[in-house]
Amino acid sequence: VLAEYEKHQAEIEELEAEIEELENKISETEAERDDLGEKRREAIEERDELETKLDEQLSKTELTEATAEAIADRRETLNDHYETLDEQIDELQKEVIGCENRAERLRETADSLETQADEADDRAESLEVEADEKEAKAEEVESKCEDIDKEHEELIERFENADIDLGEAESHREELQIDRQELGEELAEKKARLEDAREDVAEAEDLLAEGNCPTCGQPVENAPHVDDLDQTRERVEELEAEVDTLETERETLDERLDTAGKLVEVETRIAEIEDERERLTDQIENYREEAGDKREQAAEERETATEKRNEAAEKREAADAEDEEADEIRGTIETKTDEQEAVSDDLNRLDSLESTRTEIDELNDRIENLTDQRENLADINEERRERLA
Repeated sequence: VLAEYEKHQAEIEELEAEIEELENKISETEAERDDLGEKRREAIEERDELETKLDEQLSKTELTEATAEAIADRRETLNDHYETLDEQIDELQKEVIGCENRAERLRETADSLETQADEADDRAESLEVEADEKEAKAEEVESKCEDIDKEHEELIERFENADIDLGEAESHREELQIDRQELGEELAEKKARLEDAREDVAEAEDLLAEGNCPTCGQPVENAPHVDDLDQTRERVEELEAEVDTLETERETLDERLDTAGKLVEVETRIAEIEDERERLTDQIENYREEAGDKREQAAEERETATEKRNEAAEKREAADAEDEEADEIRGTIETKTDEQEAVSDDLNRLDSLESTRTEIDELNDRIENLTDQRENLADINEERRERLA
């Protein structure tokens, strides 16, 4: 009986030990289950907070539900829109660069045109200076013409006071030279005759002084020709008078020849003046023609300068238009960039939404896992309690 008692006592003690062990395990499991429950509650609270957050995030999107499919579809739409905007912005930026390049080329062309205009103005100014110089030369030559015209008038007056007309001086001098030659010959003849007559008178007077007839050499009383001496003397006087007259005529003729010679010189000078006047007149015309040509060229250069400046102004206006277009395009780029940033923000919100959705799904999985663990622990403790019972 004792052995049996001891056997039962040992079994009791073993059972008590098992019961205590089971009760300890039940307590530990319950504690673990309570810990899992706390974790599950925390997970549920976190999930609820995330669901509230998800609702707030969802309200900031165009989605009506935060399913993976809806988020994926929306992301694809936004990505497509973002890429489209990116391509549009890239094209617009190329257009801006094109506008800037065209504006730069237009301004360079305008600068070149303005330089050409300045050069045309410089050429015009030089031509005008040359024209003024030509005009000054023409006026200088005109002054010379006035001087020689005055001389011409004075020389013409010389002919008005002469007994011949202009153009007759040379022929008149030749006539006077002929008259002078004839008069000289006549004077020489008269002088020869006068010399002969004087010799006759001297010889006759010598014969008379000797008492002889100067004609026949006979004594004067009987000489029939004594009266011839008186006649010879009268002839000498006549010849002397004629010689004096001819010498006076010769002096007058010499004076007339001298005057005629001077008139020939005057006439020559008049011809020279007229030739010079014609030459100077041609020179004046040439100077004035050259001045006119240069002024015309200067006017053309001025017109060219005006055209170049007008063209340059048009180029600058076109460049300004390119700048305005570039500014408009930049505005469009800014709008597109803002729109792209908005799309990026939508994508970021979508990522946040998806991240929250993922966190919620992970928490649901965790809650489910924790629930399963608690249920498993409850089943284990139920089995242990059944064993205790």
